[in-house]
Amino acid sequence: MKHADERVALQAVEFWSTVCEEEVELAIEAQEVRHPCPFYLSALIFFQIQQAQEYGDAPETESRYFAKIALPEILPVLLQLLTQQEEDADDDEWNVSMAAGTCLNLLAGAVQDAIVPVVIPFIEAHIKSDDWHKREAAVMTFGSILEGPDPTVLTPLVNQALPLLIDMMTDQNIHVKDTTAWTLGRICDLLIMTIKPDIHLHPLISALVNGLQDGPRIIANCCWALMNLADQYVYFEDDGESAQTGLLSPYYEGVVQALLRVTERCVFFKTLLRFKIDDKCISTGNESNFRTAAYEAITSYLSHATPDAIGVVQNTAVTVLQRMEHLLSIQNQIVGVDDRNSWNELQSNLCGVLIVRWP
Repeated sequence: MKHADERVALQAVEFWSTVCEEEVELAIEAQEVRHPCPFYLSALIFFQIQQAQEYGDAPETESRYFAKIALPEILPVLLQLLTQQEEDADDDEWNVSMAAGTCLNLLAGAVQDAIVPVVIPFIEAHIKSDDWHKREAAVMTFGSILEGPDPTVLTPLVNQALPLLIDMMTDQNIHVKDTTAWTLGRICDLLIMTIKPDIHLHPLISALVNGLQDGPRIIANCCWALMNLADQYVYFEDDGESAQTGLLSPYYEGVVQALLRVTERCVFFKTLLRFKIDDKCISTGNESNFRTAAYEAITSYLSHATPDAIGVVQNTAVTVLQRMEHLLSIQNQIVGVDDRNSWNELQSNLCGVLIVRWP
């Protein structure tokens, strides 16, 4: 991984990613053996093992914990590779920094709690660095270890880091903001219990909504974070009279309207689909990604709406129906395969909102 030739380094990182991925799968299999799944599945696994043993080809199912043994050696290298981002790297270009982030994510799943005390010094040392490479690497490191370690180990760390991460959504560097939005989305998805409604919720939602006015990748991550927030917070709603409202109810109208504005940034002309931000064209791929992410987030908010947000649901349904009507009216005027594909995708997005199981 330390090799000067990036191709060699990438292969080395890929090796450890494969090791970690295999050990995660072995851990899952071991867990299933200790806590059997449905009878038919357990019987099938037993039959396969028995058959393999009869032919003298019993599968090796025990993990050798190579990742945990090698952790002190490989982790410092991965953290160093994370700081080798390229300012103008192509989103589709795979490089050592991206590979290191993926490997770190898998490593956290393989070694679990053991990774936490080892990465904390790196995060604390660099998260406020003047060098954006180090700031972004620190945030990426934090976001990458959120799945694998025990939530009780991570909870105090996330509680401490949340205010700083929310503030970093205003960072001057686009890469730092992008990774911060992704990390916040991971927290909303995996550790929703760490977001305290009376402390974190308002600044978090404000930061994510403001991020919807940024670049395409940041918009997509903010939409994803807002969607996770709606999907996960529903499990924390109280029963009884409070079921008429929800923790997110005060924010429903503002969030949904902001998401609808994101989807409006794609403008249909009579014979051509065009997308503009500040009079500068952006690729159809980027526009399509965050537009779909916005519609998915809207769908989540509508499907989890409590009775006190029914007005938002109704108004959104009317808006989407109007868009669908306009979309159908220009169907015969769309020419070209790319434009037709974009038309079909937008139609799918609108239908996805309309078929929501309304509260």
